[in-house]
Amino acid sequence: MDVGEEREHGRESFANRRNSSLLWLIAPCQIQNGMHSTGRSTAASRLKNMKVLGIETSCDETGVAVYDTDRGLLAHTLYSQVKLHAEYGGVVPELASRDHIQKLTPLIQEVIGSAGLALSDLDGVAYTRGPGLMGALLVGFLVWRGFV
Repeated sequence: MDVGEEREHGRESFANRRNSSLLWLIAPCQIQNGMHSTGRSTAASRLKNMKVLGIETSCDETGVAVYDTDRGLLAHTLYSQVKLHAEYGGVVPELASRDHIQKLTPLIQEVIGSAGLALSDLDGVAYTRGPGLMGALLVGFLVWRGFV
């Protein structure tokens, strides 16, 4: 997929997207009866070396990142739909949702590959729960649902 100029790179561009709340989830294989598989409490501060895939689809940008609790941000990308919505003078929710559907899977594959990981290496997935456009948020939720 060629997203060309519409993709932003750099740690700062993804880190600045803090206006959306993320729902962080640990993969089901890591939890049994409320405890981490090592027997420790599931409190985030006690988990070691988690790799989390983050998905952001709240409006007209598709953001994907892999974060490692020991090493920090491993890889990320951001795809913007600015050109898609420009002719309408603003964001068209249905177009935004459809574009997320088309771009999200290739972006996830790209970011996981850039991080040098496989899907099986991920310990959890985070997706934007809100605020945002309902259809766009549902795309992120449904992709997360495919992981559990």
